[in-house]
Amino acid sequence: MLAIIGATCYIGNYKIYYFGAEVIRLLDDVEGAARGDLTVQAEVTADVLGTVADAFNLTIQNLRDIVQQVKVAAKEVTLMRHKFSDYC
Repeated sequence: MLAIIGATCYIGNYKIYYFGAEVIRLLDDVEGAARGDLTVQAEVTADVLGTVADAFNLTIQNLRDIVQQVKVAAKEVTLMRHKFSDYC
């Protein structure tokens, strides 16, 4: 087992990257989302984890959009309920 963090290692012709510190930073960035905070944004960097962060940000944005749509739909249902109750 390799215990190298934040380093580059070559195995044969393959270059292997270890992103220990970067993973911790990404987890710190997105921790709020696990608690329901949809305002968090992960820092997008030029490395592989930047791609993960970008995908995370897009997912969170899509969730914010869905929440907004649900709020609008709930408001419309409430308005329709009040209109319907006026006729009964």
